[in-house]
Amino acid sequence: MSKIVPFDNNAICDGCGQKGAHDFMGDFYCPECASKDFKFHPFIYYIKLGDLLHYQNADEAVVAEHVDQNFTLYRSGVDDRIIGFEFNRFSKLLSKKMIEEIIEKQND
Repeated sequence: MSKIVPFDNNAICDGCGQKGAHDFMGDFYCPECASKDFKFHPFIYYIKLGDLLHYQNADEAVVAEHVDQNFTLYRSGVDDRIIGFEFNRFSKLLSKKMIEEIIEKQND
């Protein structure tokens, strides 16, 4: 069974910047970019507003395991290995300067 992915004539492709793209749940790709095989890259980011650090090293379904109110492990939905994590109240663990360096590297 295939799913119809909506096409928006005014959306800008996240891959190449071309106008007119399919909406993959908020990620927009033109037909040419959508047909390419994208390679997943592990990522880490800090969200200042929520004061959380998120890391994920595999592009697959995850199962969240809440360890405590500030830490969540992400396990693979395929084989249960740890593929990521999320720290809440992250600024309590690091100095302000260290967090600014993370944000600066994230924006590069």
